[in-house]
Amino acid sequence: MKRKDIDLKNLEFRKTVISNRELAGSFGKYNRALEHISSLDDWFETWVAGKPWDVPVELDESGVPKRFYFQITEPIPDWVGLVIGDIIHNLRCSLDHLAVAASRKNGNNERDVYFPINAQEEKFLKDGLPKLRKCSKSFIEFVKELKPYKGGNEVLYDLHQLDIIDKHRMLVPVGAIAKIRFRANAGNYGPIDFSKSQEFVEVRAKNEFAALKDGDTLLSFENTTWFPENTEVETEISLSLSFGVETHLFGRIVSSVLHNSLKEVYELLSEAERRFFSE
Repeated sequence: MKRKDIDLKNLEFRKTVISNRELAGSFGKYNRALEHISSLDDWFETWVAGKPWDVPVELDESGVPKRFYFQITEPIPDWVGLVIGDIIHNLRCSLDHLAVAASRKNGNNERDVYFPINAQEEKFLKDGLPKLRKCSKSFIEFVKELKPYKGGNEVLYDLHQLDIIDKHRMLVPVGAIAKIRFRANAGNYGPIDFSKSQEFVEVRAKNEFAALKDGDTLLSFENTTWFPENTEVETEISLSLSFGVETHLFGRIVSSVLHNSLKEVYELLSEAERRFFSE
């Protein structure tokens, strides 16, 4: 089922005193991820509200605008990538804490126990499930139902892969231009005559992504627009952060991936608590 993006401000997530001490580690890690993602969302809203961009115009020899560019004037701070990594790692760790709690509940220790997430179903059944051998059969069946592998539960698989990447290098986001629209008091954009229409027109970039960490990065638009000299142009810009080329999620919106992971882990922990730790 395709999940919608999560609006944290309109949902009730567990952020209370943890009453079930058996799952203190799992919900503690989850709570920490929630704190980080709320802070990240707040920073992003403030950053965008400050309009950290410029739209330089390239003029032809006669001084007529012929091409627009997009430029980030306030680069993303380095700590943003670190916070993204912390969110991912805390969510992934919460699942391992759950597996350990299930092992202890079954009268065993936590040695060589962790929550398996694999690249293939065959590998999950062969190598992943044995990591839960100290847990009860019912808990093992519960994990099997989740299908934590590529082609099964893609949210859990993405979370696992991002955690692996973050162990070796910082997850530096890049910027996706979700929408750039403009209107002018004269000129033409394809079949649209701006002298007759003041509607905003969306423009598509030649290259879909531009690195936001580099303040001098320019992203050019298709050269299909013509404006007379001294034309006043108004732009309407929407920004979002997306993952970079070092991940299998290149171009995916960071907030969407993180919010979906948060929701998935929350529902998983809550269901596990209800089934196995409610006594």
